[in-house]
Amino acid sequence: MRLLYTYDIKHKTANILKRELKDDERWKEFTKLAAKTSSRVRQTKLAAFAPPNQRSKARYMNVDKLLKWGHDTLYCLDNKKVLSDKGYVLEQVDKKLGWLEEYRHDLNDWDPLFKTVDCVANFVKIEGLYKSCHMALGKKLWKYKNNQRAARVGEELVSFVKEQSQKARPDERLLGSSEVIESVIGRFKSLEQNQAKSGFTSILLAFPALLGKTTQHVIHKALEHVPTKKVYEWFKEKIGKSVQSEKKEILKLARQRE
Repeated sequence: MRLLYTYDIKHKTANILKRELKDDERWKEFTKLAAKTSSRVRQTKLAAFAPPNQRSKARYMNVDKLLKWGHDTLYCLDNKKVLSDKGYVLEQVDKKLGWLEEYRHDLNDWDPLFKTVDCVANFVKIEGLYKSCHMALGKKLWKYKNNQRAARVGEELVSFVKEQSQKARPDERLLGSSEVIESVIGRFKSLEQNQAKSGFTSILLAFPALLGKTTQHVIHKALEHVPTKKVYEWFKEKIGKSVQSEKKEILKLARQRE
């Protein structure tokens, strides 16, 4: 058994975005105006146009949502008849959201950069890290080569992915994103429901099933080879009593005394 360390791709792309945008005065102005807009449209007819909340910490982890909001809102502003038909007062719309017109060019300029880092993050999250995966990634980024900054960042990320993928053995895929782990843990908690508050139970054995294909054949074979008795024996030996089971025993003793 070996233990490998791989750098989370989402944190890598966030650090790169921070480097690229922290000294960009237009980006700073855009984020400030977006924050002001959020408070101005809240509790008004335009509440549906509120921009996504900006994180106070790790703020470059979800800035792509802010960029998407800018594009979507500009699209709506370009279709004023639709807004009017839906009951929006155009004067109010222009007053609260019209400032976005000044950033139309900036949004288009930032777009290739954000799409590049998003493409890399999604590739690693879905495909994982494997030998020569940087070649497949490079082909996906080819469409952003016309933008100088996006091309430079893309090359940097491809080199990073290549370096990380060298840790994988032939025919092996490594995790490159903690979002995969977080997603599986979230699904497991959903499976546990209220039992999640009381520590691990025998449902822990269902965890591997969330990571593979559970066909009827696989389930039938598992039920044949691993009876319920074996599950309880394994849990008793490896995990022990949960908080909930201890609580039941204490309550049982108390009721017997009564």
